[in-house]
Amino acid sequence: GFIEGDNPGSSPNLFDGNLNTNHTMTDCRGQFSEWTEGTWFRIDLGATFFIDEMFIYSMRPDEGTLGFTVAGTGPGHTVNFSDGTPTTGATSISPVPETVDYTEVFTHEHPNRDRLLYLRYLFKARKARYVLFHGTTCRSWGVTKWGEMQFFSPGYPAQVALQSAFIDLGQEAGDERPKVIKALHWDAELPPDTQMQLRSRSGNTLSEVYTFHNKIGEEITEEKWNSSPKVLRGAVDTSLVVGEDWGAWSNVYQFSGETFQSDSPRRFVLLEMILSSEDPAVAPTVYSVSIEFEQALVQGAHGSVVPREAMPNEDTRFTYTLWPQTDGLDSGFDRLRFTVPEPVDLQSVEVIVGNENLIPTAVGMQADSLLIDLPQAIAGDSLQVSFTTRLLRNATVIALDLGSSESPGLWQSVEPAERRANVVLLPDLPNNETLIEDLVVAQALFTPNGDGINDWLDISFVVLKMSTPDARVEIFDLAGRRVARLAPTATDDRLSFTWTGRAEDGALVPPGTYLCRIDLGAAQGEDSSLRAIAVAY
Repeated sequence: GFIEGDNPGSSPNLFDGNLNTNHTMTDCRGQFSEWTEGTWFRIDLGATFFIDEMFIYSMRPDEGTLGFTVAGTGPGHTVNFSDGTPTTGATSISPVPETVDYTEVFTHEHPNRDRLLYLRYLFKARKARYVLFHGTTCRSWGVTKWGEMQFFSPGYPAQVALQSAFIDLGQEAGDERPKVIKALHWDAELPPDTQMQLRSRSGNTLSEVYTFHNKIGEEITEEKWNSSPKVLRGAVDTSLVVGEDWGAWSNVYQFSGETFQSDSPRRFVLLEMILSSEDPAVAPTVYSVSIEFEQALVQGAHGSVVPREAMPNEDTRFTYTLWPQTDGLDSGFDRLRFTVPEPVDLQSVEVIVGNENLIPTAVGMQADSLLIDLPQAIAGDSLQVSFTTRLLRNATVIALDLGSSESPGLWQSVEPAERRANVVLLPDLPNNETLIEDLVVAQALFTPNGDGINDWLDISFVVLKMSTPDARVEIFDLAGRRVARLAPTATDDRLSFTWTGRAEDGALVPPGTYLCRIDLGAAQGEDSSLRAIAVAY
């Protein structure tokens, strides 16, 4: 790709391998301005290369088909490279569109004065995606004509971005239907100093874009094409682009076999692969990339949770409504997996399919997942699941996946029926200064004498408004001396600690009253608490 200033012309001719098609530079029109006017052009090499040599072939008078108006190599120029690293500034060099940093490679003053026609520059290899050529002056160019410009790389490219065509999973399977996309796999060799980055996009629809041309092949607007006589109309090209239901590019996949990160189920997939190397002598090698997918349980599913707001750390009854979409050929689902960050009261779970209550065959919690098994497969009926839990984090996402007992390990995600339809807010939480709640010290009197009764002290509490609390739980005597610092035994949203009545040196503490101090180390808010403890034998 090329962008030119006012007076250079036909920069692509420098790279077409034909000396009879030339690039011209003439004196500036008007006042010289460093970038927006003057003698300059920008080259996009299309990938990032290690460049260590540049060559310019300047035409002699009457050489080839160029005629007599040739003015040598010009009054001087500066060559700048950019590897595409984003600039720390707010704008790019106008009117160059890329917001990237450029560094000067060299400046050659007065090549005409040196009576040079062929310019060969050697320099230490450096990465270049964009080349910015700029004349040191916009005068004394006359009519300068160059035949070719060449860049040389000592080895493999530094970075290449590859993008797949649209991958039609419905066509691959022969049924034209969306698929549950499970994972991406690849087989690659990545020597030291090399890297492969893989991202994905997915969607169910493709859109058509039309490009109109006149009779001589020039691109014109649709309006002009329609208003032209038929004999002046040229071809109309059709291109496929992503539809409105496509999401953005995913994060980079970290390992082969990683769970698919884009929306699923979907029919179409796009993959982008970036191969890079910090050493021109080595390069990554990719042998294969594959998409693991299965038949969708239903064609689509959307859900929503109510209420959308709750009080922090208070029992709240939520109802999640699911609307599946099916064409009658789907097998349906009989398993539900909710992501709920806090434990759910399993006795509170109720399921309604259509307008009828349905008794689950199994209900349980595994980590942050509420698992519900249904006695029958559901395909087209709406479904409501109600349960009671308490939330500690603002903007908690309650997500749902659909599964099938016939396909263990297959989970189909449910999309929000509308933006943030699966998000619950805790509006009172930001104004709540208390960070420690539900502090339980059981029991306040304990006897660590080894008889198996009240031999240890359990301390637990809930932390609000802190995603990764670093709680310090310490035991002090009444003189203020620290006796012990406790290590956590559980680090979920409810933190748990245990004291066995021993000091830091391992000896049992003498009977008496001690103080348990909790400190979260927060920058603001009520982040500490103090409780008295009695030790007896």
